[in-house]
Amino acid sequence: MKTELRLRIDALLADELQRLAQKPGVSKAAILEDALRAYLDHSASRDLDDRLRVRLEQISSQLNRIERGLHILQEGFGLYLRFEFIATAAVADGDEAARAIGHQRYQSYLRELGRRLAHARSFRDVVMAQAQDGKNAS
Repeated sequence: MKTELRLRIDALLADELQRLAQKPGVSKAAILEDALRAYLDHSASRDLDDRLRVRLEQISSQLNRIERGLHILQEGFGLYLRFEFIATAAVADGDEAARAIGHQRYQSYLRELGRRLAHARSFRDVVMAQAQDGKNAS
């Protein structure tokens, strides 16, 4: 079913439309219908592109924060391991007192890790707060 529409267009545009419609098998209505369809399709895809662009920018920002956090984690863990290997001597076989101290330190580490995870306070947050305090003090 077709709907009749009336419209007014610029004279130069009307002349161009008339020239295009002179080709065999082409009508003004078909040209205008195709042009309107292309415009509406493009408009709809542009709206979708705009919505997707906003979401992709949000995802990109989140990934950048994750990457930064992982970098901090990597550096912090590497530094920790370096100091741990430097500061802690190997335990001799049969030295149960040293093993008990090591086990106690490991249990303390697990408790602290569990506490931080339970309260959602990250090591990164602590480091960043201390870094800000250091900047403010200087």
